[in-house]
Amino acid sequence: MVPVNSARLTRRRFLSACGRAATGALLTAAAANRSLAARQQKETYAGMNDGAAWRHAALARIEQDRKRDFTIDIVDAAGEPVTNATIDVALHRHAFGFGGALKLSRLFDDEYPADLRERYRELAEQLFHKTVALNSFKWKHVDNNLEYIDEFLAWCKTSELPVRGHTLVWPRFRRAPDHVADLADKPAELRAAIREHIRRMMTAYRGRIVEWDVLNEPYTEREYMEILGDEVATEWFNAAREDDPEAIRYVNDFGVLTRPARQHQDYYYDYVGRLLKSGAPVQGIGFQAHNPARFRLESPENILQTLDRFAVFGLDLQITEFDVERTDRDLQARYTMDFMIAVFSHPATVGLLTWTPFEYGNNLVSKPDAAFYDRDLQPRPNGEVWNLLVNQHWRTREAGATSGEGQFGFRGFPGHYNIRVAAGSAVHRTTARFLQQQDKLTVRLT
Repeated sequence: MVPVNSARLTRRRFLSACGRAATGALLTAAAANRSLAARQQKETYAGMNDGAAWRHAALARIEQDRKRDFTIDIVDAAGEPVTNATIDVALHRHAFGFGGALKLSRLFDDEYPADLRERYRELAEQLFHKTVALNSFKWKHVDNNLEYIDEFLAWCKTSELPVRGHTLVWPRFRRAPDHVADLADKPAELRAAIREHIRRMMTAYRGRIVEWDVLNEPYTEREYMEILGDEVATEWFNAAREDDPEAIRYVNDFGVLTRPARQHQDYYYDYVGRLLKSGAPVQGIGFQAHNPARFRLESPENILQTLDRFAVFGLDLQITEFDVERTDRDLQARYTMDFMIAVFSHPATVGLLTWTPFEYGNNLVSKPDAAFYDRDLQPRPNGEVWNLLVNQHWRTREAGATSGEGQFGFRGFPGHYNIRVAAGSAVHRTTARFLQQQDKLTVRLT
């Protein structure tokens, strides 16, 4: 018999209660964990207390603003309403991009046992509603990952997992193949090489990748701009639009949302403004959100204020690379929960992706202590928090019967739904996509 770990049991009760709780009472169960936290937890962050006003306001926004009223009309083969049919609806994939970064070799390289690769894929399908490849689409690494990319994209399509691309241009020579550095004193050839790389990636994966980080880390990585001029970034965004007009185009940076430096944040804000003023077709602003062990945890209130600041541009905001490197698992889980609540509550955000879902082992990730799952594929408390919030607490499941007009209405989170309708002895199953501007569906029973 495996010995019972009392701290683990307390966490499980706390997390289970979070999954069961009504939205307004999500933190009630945390009070039962307070004495344990007081004994074990030395580090704190502003706004972590159970009765924090920011959290109650954020939870109310999620309930009010993230959900929508949806209607399903059930009709028979002749188009007449079907009354008193029983109906079950279940959210399958969130429209909001709760996602994770995946190391493709661990999912598809036969160097690893088939059952292990299958387990990684099963967990990814369960945990995430969006994906990004950890390094495989970066210019420096893409050629070494071509054997996995098509299989990865096919799997994502089958699993209904949207894919974001990271990254087209990371403007430093060491971020590109070695031969690109030979063009440092040949501006015209460097410009052409970058343009050709954008064309290659955007056309090869057109229709299979929903969005791209066109430009990554413009505050610190500026070698290409120093040679070609700041205006070259506008060319890159225009090139990406030309090669795949449907893919959403992002700029992405760190040091803005978490471990923020005022100079860095101000630069990023001004830089986005300059890009837009120059005519660059930027559609989204990405925020890396790494929390290394040596940096203090930024308060959820400050996170919300930063998102407010950048929301004035009217673009989609997305947290592209989230993780929390801590060995205090209770603190790590607590901050993960609060960060998720804050981000999901903000009206301008469209996604939140963790950069370190799996430890993998053998030092294959830079911050193994940040991972949701350890090297034995056992969940840590921060991974349990993620799963409970995304796939239980924020997962719509409703059942009932159609009205006299053949209608069934429910309130839920936008996304892809599985629908089951039973009328008499017949059972009809279908899927539907309910979005903010797509709130009605007609199901014809044949």
